Amino acid sequence: MNSLSMPCLVNVRQNNGKCFLLLNTTTTTYCLCNRCFTGNQCEIEQYSNNLWIYGISTENKKDYNPYNETIVRSILGIISFASNLLSLQTFVFSKKIRITNLGVYLILYSLTGLSMSIIQTVFAFLNLTLNFKKVSKMNHLIQCGFMYLLINSLNYCLCWLWLYIAVERVLIVYSFVSLYDSRRRSIISSILLYTLIPLSNILPILFGRKGYSYDSYDFCLLNFTSIVYIFYSIFNYINYMASPLSFAFACIFIFKYLIEHRRNLVNDESFRSSLALIAFKHCDFFLPPLIFCLLTSPHFIFDKLMNCLRADSLEVSHTQSVTRLLADSALASTFFFYVCLSKLYLQEFWRTSPFGRFFIHVKKRIIYCCKPSKAKIYAVQHSPSSLPTHTHSLL
Repeated sequence: MNSLSMPCLVNVRQNNGKCFLLLNTTTTTYCLCNRCFTGNQCEIEQYSNNLWIYGISTENKKDYNPYNETIVRSILGIISFASNLLSLQTFVFSKKIRITNLGVYLILYSLTGLSMSIIQTVFAFLNLTLNFKKVSKMNHLIQCGFMYLLINSLNYCLCWLWLYIAVERVLIVYSFVSLYDSRRRSIISSILLYTLIPLSNILPILFGRKGYSYDSYDFCLLNFTSIVYIFYSIFNYINYMASPLSFAFACIFIFKYLIEHRRNLVNDESFRSSLALIAFKHCDFFLPPLIFCLLTSPHFIFDKLMNCLRADSLEVSHTQSVTRLLADSALASTFFFYVCLSKLYLQEFWRTSPFGRFFIHVKKRIIYCCKPSKAKIYAVQHSPSSLPTHTHSLL
């Protein structure tokens, strides 16, 4: 065994390091640690747990093909773009929807999802075009600094917007507000949302520490001081956990109200039957946030459970890719959950939206071309080839 590798033999699972000569003229060696660890044998974790992905060694990445994942993310980005675009033009072109507070939230939700899908698709295609080469410092700054701030802010805004949509429906059901109240409430709450969320994500740039081991400020490495990391974790948990918990309480109140209302109308129906019928009839309320949580929570939970010590395995690398794709696929379901499941919104899509009317026009043209008209039938019946021929024997 090479004697230069001796300083790195302790806790190999932790350091993933290699030993190099400090200078060509000296025999002094040192251990080159990965970005998670520091120390003589790299056993001291330097950064926060959100950098566990750097704990995956090169050996466990050898079977990983980034092209496959990027191609799938590109396809999901295109589907998400189409889904959010169809939803957006449905809500914008329908006067019945856009003049309501609920319509304002739905428009912002579709617009935010549309922006995220565009960013996701563009950067996926850029990675394919650049063949995953190491990008320049400026591109690295854009992807890890500006894009991190933008993507995280938009993602948090999506979590809060579907909570806004659920709460607005609860308020309407309980008659606390009217469907056609002034939109001042939704506009003010949306302005506050899109102002406070980006401010909470500026912490990595304002309070991050520069790593002396690297040439440039690495915005992807959220190297906080201990106090700033506590505040960052609090903001992170609030943005991810407040919406699902609040939605769970909203579901309880909605179920309670609807079951009581139904039992006043029907006396001989069991509680289980009432519950199943209500869940089926109001699936457009319960299903979207539920599916959104199921798709996005695995990546969030997996990120919190992982650290650099646990990350060095091939299974972790594959699981990380799967959870990331699940989170990306949440954007692709906007049109189905918020338009297709609602009879009213689906009618507005076919009646007022440009794409809906275009699809109806195309359908009519296809039916017209495929269905024979009376004129065509008459022409075929009286064509010379269709007339009976009389042959006379020469005998």
